[in-house]
Amino acid sequence: MTSEATPRTARSSLVEDIHGRRVPDPYRWLENGRDPAVQTWAQEQDAWFHRHRDRWPDRAGWEAVLAEEARRQWTGSPLCRGPYQFYERQEAAAPHPVLWVRREGEAARVLVDPVRLDPSGRTRLAAWRPSWEGDRIAYLLSTAGSDISRLWVISVDDATVLDGPIAGLRTPSLAWLPGGEAFFYVRADHSPDDEPLSAGYGMRVLRHRVGAAPAGDEHVFGDGGPSGYFAVTVDRRGMWLAVTTAEGSNARNDVHLAPVAFAGEPWHFHQVVDGATTASQWRPQFAPDGSLHLLTDHQAPGGRILTYPGPLQHTGPHSWPELLPHQEGRLLDDCVWLTPVGGNESRLLVLSAVEGVNELTLHGEDGRQVHRVDLPGPGAVSALRSRPEGGPEAWFTYTDRTTPPTLYRFDARTGGTAPAHPAQPAVLHPAQPAVPHPAQPAVPLPGQPAPPRVTNRQITYRGVDGVAINLELLLPAPADTQLPRPLLLTAYGGFGAFVRPAYSPLARAWVAAGGSYAVAAVRGGGDRGTTWHQAGRRAHKKTAIDDFNAAAEHLVDHGFTTPGRLAAHGGSHGGLVVTAALTQRPDLYAAALASGPLCDMVRYEQFGIGHTWTDEFGTASDPEQLAWLLSYSPYHHVRPGTDYPAVLLAGAVTDERTGDAHPRKMCAALQHATTSDRPILLRRQPDAGHGPTDSTTARETLTDIITFLATHTGLHPAAADADTPPPRTVTHVSST
Repeated sequence: MTSEATPRTARSSLVEDIHGRRVPDPYRWLENGRDPAVQTWAQEQDAWFHRHRDRWPDRAGWEAVLAEEARRQWTGSPLCRGPYQFYERQEAAAPHPVLWVRREGEAARVLVDPVRLDPSGRTRLAAWRPSWEGDRIAYLLSTAGSDISRLWVISVDDATVLDGPIAGLRTPSLAWLPGGEAFFYVRADHSPDDEPLSAGYGMRVLRHRVGAAPAGDEHVFGDGGPSGYFAVTVDRRGMWLAVTTAEGSNARNDVHLAPVAFAGEPWHFHQVVDGATTASQWRPQFAPDGSLHLLTDHQAPGGRILTYPGPLQHTGPHSWPELLPHQEGRLLDDCVWLTPVGGNESRLLVLSAVEGVNELTLHGEDGRQVHRVDLPGPGAVSALRSRPEGGPEAWFTYTDRTTPPTLYRFDARTGGTAPAHPAQPAVLHPAQPAVPHPAQPAVPLPGQPAPPRVTNRQITYRGVDGVAINLELLLPAPADTQLPRPLLLTAYGGFGAFVRPAYSPLARAWVAAGGSYAVAAVRGGGDRGTTWHQAGRRAHKKTAIDDFNAAAEHLVDHGFTTPGRLAAHGGSHGGLVVTAALTQRPDLYAAALASGPLCDMVRYEQFGIGHTWTDEFGTASDPEQLAWLLSYSPYHHVRPGTDYPAVLLAGAVTDERTGDAHPRKMCAALQHATTSDRPILLRRQPDAGHGPTDSTTARETLTDIITFLATHTGLHPAAADADTPPPRTVTHVSST
């Protein structure tokens, strides 16, 4: 039985009749976080959490491991505009990345440091966009993990503030016009005095003239609907404005195109793509020559690239030229254009994924592959960038689960890649001959912790319906000794998101301590394109949860772990998957962690921006769709008298995305129901939101998370050994 010290929560007899179904909701009263009674309850939960945390024997050890991890540094891909290069750099132990700039022929310098703007460390740089000439930059600041930002404009040469703040930006989409006097952006149609949670609804596309009052911004596009999302793109000559539109989480979108009008002139938008007709996603990109290309999954689950014949053609996509065809088993991710010095034609550098691992390939103007780029390993590539006017170089960051992001430079003249720093002369002078350099494994900077010895296995397991599902499994090398081990299983499984094999301090610390770490590519994500997403959304959402439990069963059945050593963790949608999985199979797990989860799927539309996600989950206002939601809703599947695993529900006090009510209600339901002596805990993060926070707060949160999971699976932190040489990552592929 649970300890008598467990906080008691008042349980009401509320039962609603919804479309003829009796739906209990005994903890409805916990939804209002401003209610004094709820605040008192939350303070009791805080005390209960701290009482347990104070007894965790290894917390100091895990804290030391993660403090050592904080010594890492990274530099992001440079964004080139005119004679300027802009890039972010994370310094060791700094709370946030800092934006740097380097003008050709000058030394690099800090341009925007969030800590200088807010010494408390609560403010981060959410996004930034330099003008085409590079002499001005717009940047967005977010405080305490909020999804809502404020925009400022400064002069790059002397950091003079030219504009701002402009409040109420939920999306970072912004596109400058040539000359730097004006830009297009997306902002909520609301007053800055409105409640923060209302910001982001009723969005419109506006044109803003630098220095002018935001209240007078020109309305360009959008009707201010409650769930419309927009993104803007302008070609570098400033002739065309492309706007993509989507309703909430809808997997399809429209594309509208208009010649850029002078202020005061009417706008004439042409609908290039009708998402309702094509039922597809479209991402417009302008090439250096001004031509418009669209990355799409239309009649191509893994993606392809079409060329819009324009201007303002009325023909449909079926007649548009295909620049890059769909390739079975390959997912299109991104692309940039290159123009090698002395060459007569452009090159297309394409980022794609095969079996969950990124690849870079170079293609000619006819789409034919001419070169495959060597990458450091089976990991993830992001921030692929080239010069907007073309050139032979591109930059990208590489990472894997245990390797921090490392910047690389690709040169189309040689076909080689090399670790790079944006300030090196070869980057700033494209005409200078490049020295061929093969791709190399990422090496930690001096004084940084070396990556642990890891065996990476790509495993195939079967879902309950027999469908093959991929699973990435990291084990300490050598892998086949001392099994079973404490194992940490995670997944996301929603919104068609492809889970990259990207760096995770949690995975790195867990494996270094001798545990195993697994990532399941459950349906509902985008790991195999749009068909994989469709197989785990709306009426099929329960499939994602079944796939997660099937992964846990596979890992146990094949001797990698045991139920007493198996933990599950997930955030946001992944938190929904984890909490739903543990309510369906509590016998499979020793511990579970859910951060910012969705738990009450009958009322999720009432919290945060949940009302924009009905295309992913369905709505309780429809009888059939209510049945979908009730088939897996974690809150409604908690059963009294059940031996539940240890559970930690982590949530921000102010979560503008999923809302803060879910973890409260789920915590109360589990505490009432469990017959186990393993604790059900709520970890509240004050003065924080759903988004990223400062590194100190993030490290403290991660310390609590890993200590909790390790305590209940029997894993102990590894002792740091500064003399251990950087080991090699070994990759194996197996299928069972």
